[in-house]
Amino acid sequence: MSTSPPPWSVGEHLWRRLDGGRRHHLGTITRVWHDGDRWMVEYDYGALADKTTTAPAAEMYRAGPMTRPV
Repeated sequence: MSTSPPPWSVGEHLWRRLDGGRRHHLGTITRVWHDGDRWMVEYDYGALADKTTTAPAAEMYRAGPMTRPV
């Protein structure tokens, strides 16, 4: 288990960097956990936030400068 604090909190918004410096809002975090190797996030997405998926936390970005990875 990791001794570092989680990089995200439940309720934060996730973004993914796109080509050309644009960014795309992925969704809102509903769960954060460590899988033994890395931090993972679960988030709701879709027009009604009616879908859920998971991804490595290191691939996500906060709103703001897209050069600041977690």
